[in-house]
Amino acid sequence: MSSTKRRIQVHKNAEEEIKKIWNKEETVLIIHYSCEGFYEKPEGQTSRIASIVVKHLDSGQTKSFSIHSAAEIKGISVDEIEKNFDELEKDFLDEFFEYSKAHKNHYWVHWNMRNANYGFEAINHRYRVLGGKPCAIDDKYKKDLSRIFDDLYGDDYIEHSKLQTLAEKNEFNTKDLLSGKDEAQAFKDKEYVKLHQSTLRKVELLEKYLKHSDGKNLKINSGMLKIYGVTAQGIFEWINDYWLLKLISGLIVLIISVFVPYFTLKFLGFM
Repeated sequence: MSSTKRRIQVHKNAEEEIKKIWNKEETVLIIHYSCEGFYEKPEGQTSRIASIVVKHLDSGQTKSFSIHSAAEIKGISVDEIEKNFDELEKDFLDEFFEYSKAHKNHYWVHWNMRNANYGFEAINHRYRVLGGKPCAIDDKYKKDLSRIFDDLYGDDYIEHSKLQTLAEKNEFNTKDLLSGKDEAQAFKDKEYVKLHQSTLRKVELLEKYLKHSDGKNLKINSGMLKIYGVTAQGIFEWINDYWLLKLISGLIVLIISVFVPYFTLKFLGFM
């Protein structure tokens, strides 16, 4: 398969993934979480988790699991969270995994949650460390929107860090949004509510990215030639993807097929 054909196929597959997500919106969840900075931890230790947010795509209802909420339930002040962290983290992860078990056949849309450093496996491992038994979500139900967008638009469709810069490019609301570095600092400063607000905002942004991508009006840096490939076939596929261009190109072909023979015959004196 040529590089152009491969690029077109990758793009089409990603486009189908977006459509499948919307076709199953009643069983789609959007997830993001915040945690301790990776670089402050001794090698081999999983970062502690501060909050997890899950949103139902169809209803918009949001479920939160957080260290500060667990502390509030037990009457523990913010200043006392640090020395009770493991107990409180275990409490809200118990609740999260009960929720996961009840939704194990749902699709989980996420952003780069795909390894033991940051991802589903990191949450699972942290829960095991705390004495829990995670209900693992099958990989076939995990939908990494970051990878889907790389396939849909090309790797360099937006500057790094993509989740944040894509929001800025589209002028979406970024109130409370923290960068990875700022989240790590917020954890060190015990600003758990601030961390949670950032996680909520990121889930909202993922939902917006899905909606705008499905409607083909998400603003990105990649032009159509980059997305489809700089070839005649790539241009044809791009035209084919947009109904207005398809209609215009069809009218042009119709006009040419009718009038060119007419004027040719007239020029030759047959009419």
